[in-house]
Amino acid sequence: MAASPWRGGAGDVVADLAAAARAEGIGLGLYLSPWDRHEPVYGDTIAYNEHYLGQMTELLTRFADGCFMIVIEAFAAEVLNFAMQMM
Repeated sequence: MAASPWRGGAGDVVADLAAAARAEGIGLGLYLSPWDRHEPVYGDTIAYNEHYLGQMTELLTRFADGCFMIVIEAFAAEVLNFAMQMM
């Protein structure tokens, strides 16, 4: 979003969605895909795992309250173990 003109590059789509769902009393469902080929570190396993864990941590710490579902596709055992510890 930083490169987008929307909200001066400071927009947060997930936060807006979560707030709108909460305001309407609707449960929120989130999905995190491990296949983000647009990420510059994609292909560097260690760096990409760190990036993915950062995204997962943000979703689980900022938006898990009020979610009825968070789908996390894990592509490595250590990522799945990390997700289970965060829940």
